Amino acid sequence: MLVPIFNPERIQIDAIDLSVSDRDARTDAMAGAHGLPYLGQFLAEIARMQSEEGDRFGRRYQRETLASDGLGLVSPLSGEPVVAKESLAVGSKKFFRFAETNNSGEHATYFVISSRVHFGFPLAALFVPTENWLLIWEPEGKRAVGAHHLQALAQALAQDELPLRLPIRTVITMGHVNFAHHLWNELSALETIIQSGSLRADTSILVARETLGPLEQIFPELKNQPIYRVGDNKPPGGVRRGALFLNVGASRIPQSMRRRIAEFALNKASAAARAIIAALKRNAGPAFWISVRTQDRTLVDQRETFARIAGQLLNEHERCSIVFDGFSLPEDWKRAGDEMQDFYRNTAAATQEECAAIIAAVKSSVTLSPSQVIATTAGMGLLDSIAIAQSATAYLCHSGTVQHKIGWTANVPGMVHGHRGPHIDDLGLWHSQKLEDGIAPVVVPKAFFQNVISRVEKRRHDYESIDPETFTRFVAEYFRSCVSLAGQKSQMA
Repeated sequence: MLVPIFNPERIQIDAIDLSVSDRDARTDAMAGAHGLPYLGQFLAEIARMQSEEGDRFGRRYQRETLASDGLGLVSPLSGEPVVAKESLAVGSKKFFRFAETNNSGEHATYFVISSRVHFGFPLAALFVPTENWLLIWEPEGKRAVGAHHLQALAQALAQDELPLRLPIRTVITMGHVNFAHHLWNELSALETIIQSGSLRADTSILVARETLGPLEQIFPELKNQPIYRVGDNKPPGGVRRGALFLNVGASRIPQSMRRRIAEFALNKASAAARAIIAALKRNAGPAFWISVRTQDRTLVDQRETFARIAGQLLNEHERCSIVFDGFSLPEDWKRAGDEMQDFYRNTAAATQEECAAIIAAVKSSVTLSPSQVIATTAGMGLLDSIAIAQSATAYLCHSGTVQHKIGWTANVPGMVHGHRGPHIDDLGLWHSQKLEDGIAPVVVPKAFFQNVISRVEKRRHDYESIDPETFTRFVAEYFRSCVSLAGQKSQMA
């Protein structure tokens, strides 16, 4: 792969918003300055490709690239269709290489870059090495492609770095360390790709982390697909070349993916998880799910507050179950590096201790009847937690990944609470928009909490309840409405 020499220390970076109406004047100026007469048509084509509603379930350009073994776009140089048959993987970014001959007979090379897992890896930037010029059009003003990525690229090219060679030319790279991104962005896109029939038999998959289990088990359709796993379960680092590397990403979970992961979790549930599920079913009453978090961004007085809420629920509902959901171990945690394994062990142990303390406090204040059940998922695997969540009637969760375990897989009513930041009021809509037909959780009013001031950097987003008694009544009232709604649906079924 021949790439023109460029100076990563002197990159000119311009940014443009593809959605604004006055972009044409700026585009014309940049086109003239950098010798790209058809830059406007190039950008218009990308804007059109990435504005379709269906892109939420997986990027169209990714499916077309897989189906045709190349990324096809409109050339900013000639205005004609061009195809990239190879790319470089710079960390999580993919630099698709286009090579053309300009009107003067000179060879021209430029890169189109994909970026940002939570946006579904849209095409987000154009890099022209001979011009030392980077044009970014990432959504919402984000800037995930920067000079440091180009510096890594330049260093790798100077050293002729080739850390990976695969026998298959088109390679899907995936395996985010965070299970929520893995489910929401990566697996959802893979679901759409499989359903669309655009995955070729000779396309390989390079996977780092498999936090929800082996890909070919989640997707039996992949049983004959070549899958390569990164050694020691570490995310790919450095620069990779020698193939057409492609990120796949979605920004909304299709219902078919939600059902797939829920069914997979139920089928893979451990004996301990199956015992809890059986106890919840025998109880036949509403099951209330309450998350417990010991890392940052938590309710610091959750032990007393959740014990109070649980006691109120047990007093109100003669037949009910309460499940305290703690930290869940990724399915591949034993294949992670030593430092990450220690983090998983310590975090799981901390939430087990916290859940045990909350349950002890509940039992010291309320006498459980034979028709009441208290259980915990703390320290269990992610699939076990997801499997048990399918029996829940409603939930009370910290915002973020602990909510996603139940909200994005069981899609039941619930409440979220969090640090009193500027975006707290938008949390309900944000959580529900990530799932097709998702039920929006109720956001616990921020007036119930106050932020905790801490000098510890990692604890800057903790908070505490101002009036635990009022908070308890608010939660209990909402849960009563969920039980009533569940009863109505049961009668209609």
